[in-house]
Amino acid sequence: MKATIGKGKELKTIVLGTAAAITACTLVFGGLAQGAKAAETNKTTSVATSYSAPVVQTAKESLPSGYVKADYQVKLHDLSGQGTANDLGMSEAAELGAQNLWTLFQADLKGKTIVMSYHPATALDPRATWYGEVAEADGQSYTFEVDAVTGDPRVAHQGQYWKNAGSLGLDKKLLKQHDDFTKLAKEMAENHKLVPGKFASVEYVSQGYTSSNYGSNPDITFMVKSEGGERAQLTFSRYNKQLLSVEYDGWLKDMQPREDAAVNSVADKAYTLVETQSEWGDGRIEMKEYPSLNQ
Repeated sequence: MKATIGKGKELKTIVLGTAAAITACTLVFGGLAQGAKAAETNKTTSVATSYSAPVVQTAKESLPSGYVKADYQVKLHDLSGQGTANDLGMSEAAELGAQNLWTLFQADLKGKTIVMSYHPATALDPRATWYGEVAEADGQSYTFEVDAVTGDPRVAHQGQYWKNAGSLGLDKKLLKQHDDFTKLAKEMAENHKLVPGKFASVEYVSQGYTSSNYGSNPDITFMVKSEGGERAQLTFSRYNKQLLSVEYDGWLKDMQPREDAAVNSVADKAYTLVETQSEWGDGRIEMKEYPSLNQ
């Protein structure tokens, strides 16, 4: 479960999160909310999407330095459809996601199962994608999304939780004094080439937290930008400064129209949104809206 609080016009922007064939929502303390990518299973619309050739990235090309493929299993989600002839195969998409999880988080997937879901392009989501999930175990989980045609990474996330992670509320000091995290975001962006071209800037975005049966993890999010305007959004743990997620430029651009619509819809009312997600595997998320605790 991830809960966040925002009030009225303090909500400056909405950054839309990702989930497999479901609506996910995440809001954050101090003004910036993260909302949800909606993809309805079995209710899709064909959308013309153009790619520049060559488009397909294969898992055999440019392996990350030091990477060795783990002995993991790949399974298609029970509610998922299949990709088309123009898309990467499920196993290949899973391997690309696994490589990125290892690059960003040093994820050890030995003995794990990656559950994959295919999402065709729709009017709301202009790119066909593969979404992968590694079930939570001992307070650790992973999810990712890759472009189903090019294999480009769109989102990568790791969930880590502790029983004594400290305060989950807004850390007011971090609103202005976040140099350590700014440095981490810059180093991560440059070392892993999270944005193409030359690094230009990093900006504070928000604070929030995640929680599960294993505990909680307070977080802080930053946006890095290149000189060409490309972006990546990075979230770190406030508890131990560990990288928790990366949302890439292509995904951010595709979500921009929904972000703008969400900002307009909530700009004049105070609210609290709480999202709850059932145990891994059944694909259900419940989202409720309550009067703001700040009113």
